[in-house]
Amino acid sequence: MRVFTFLIITILSLWSAHAQQIGVFTIPPASPTTPSTYTGYAYCTDQYGYFVPYCNPALGSGYYQYTGGHNHDDPSHISDSYSGYLTATGSNTNTVGLQVTYHATRTGEREFIEVCANTCSTTDAIIRNTNLQQLYPGYNFILIGDKPWHPNNHWATQAAITAIVNIAQDYSSTYYTDPNYQVIGVNDEATDYGGVFDICETAAAGCTQGVLPWQPPHSRHDYGLAADFRANGGPNSIVSTAFDDFQQYCRDRGLSSLVQIESVGTSNQHIHCDGN
Repeated sequence: MRVFTFLIITILSLWSAHAQQIGVFTIPPASPTTPSTYTGYAYCTDQYGYFVPYCNPALGSGYYQYTGGHNHDDPSHISDSYSGYLTATGSNTNTVGLQVTYHATRTGEREFIEVCANTCSTTDAIIRNTNLQQLYPGYNFILIGDKPWHPNNHWATQAAITAIVNIAQDYSSTYYTDPNYQVIGVNDEATDYGGVFDICETAAAGCTQGVLPWQPPHSRHDYGLAADFRANGGPNSIVSTAFDDFQQYCRDRGLSSLVQIESVGTSNQHIHCDGN
């Protein structure tokens, strides 16, 4: 289902209107400090497909629900920060077309630009980090933490995947004789499109911060460079006496920017290893 965010130009002409004929384009999600934009042109044609100058098209944008690994939606999704929006150099195509810039959301998802006169043309925008690959379980680790609202939570860069596999190998090689040893549970890396990984999106998530759809606190998982390893004393948890060694394995294997035990004393306690 498509959801419109808003229209920025509302004067219609009596011609067919089109976005620049690029079909579908892909750009990465924006970050809190770095915008992600794509610039193209809107124009009008007559019934024979010939360019019509000095046209005033209507421009709109929006998103497709339940895309990019987010099987949830709510009204707060419609905002400049969490759904894409358009800016234009004016309202008239003049003789060269109307230059339009699309500003991507921080959320990985499929969005669209619609250009209308008496008929409409749609161009889709895929907001995605294209360098992410899917992590698969290994003989010494399993994948955990997928939820109905985020079923694809194990996507990462190739470098991070290699590091995760090697960290699990380092741990199993050293601790497999420990009576409490089990294959470890690897939790979130990133969603399949990357971008905002909103773990507090529903009440069912049980976050102490409350319900925070389309927002952090999981922001270090936006880029597929971080991984969480279960350390809560339950099934598939890291042996408690190995916590210091395990954190060193992360540093040795390149997930060293932020290595720490998080959610201490809760059922979600884990070791976070970050390559950002």
